[in-house]
Amino acid sequence: MTQKNQTWIFVSRPQGEIIPDNFMLEASPVPEPEPGAILIRTLFLSVDPYMRNRMNNFARIVLCGQISQYNNTRIVMGPILNALLLIHRALMKGFIVYDYQQRFDEAREQLRKWVSQDKLVPVMEIQEGFESLPKALISLFSGKNTGKLVVKI
Repeated sequence: MTQKNQTWIFVSRPQGEIIPDNFMLEASPVPEPEPGAILIRTLFLSVDPYMRNRMNNFARIVLCGQISQYNNTRIVMGPILNALLLIHRALMKGFIVYDYQQRFDEAREQLRKWVSQDKLVPVMEIQEGFESLPKALISLFSGKNTGKLVVKI
């Protein structure tokens, strides 16, 4: 059986909500690896989850990413959670992961420890098949998935 390399191509900019027709699946033969190279088969692709706006009193809200703003034709001014921030006496702060790059090794070790102690339980939603990539991406904009969204190929 000849192996295929499949690629999802973003073929059109969404007019409003993103839809499956904004993508096209393209297939091509897998080339032979060059001398000294290896061929790796991808089994999982990760898609980052949408952030939820559930809030406790004295919450610390992390601003990290603006996926909901990507298709806006104008800049949204100010937070839209003003009432919730006030009622819950919450703190909102921008977060860029690379601000903490010098602590990545420390963080990985601590996270591994918490997972092994069941203090941190990773949650993954796994969707099956390369053909489900557009559906998985679209689900990011709707906030319907829970935890890390992964596509199993």
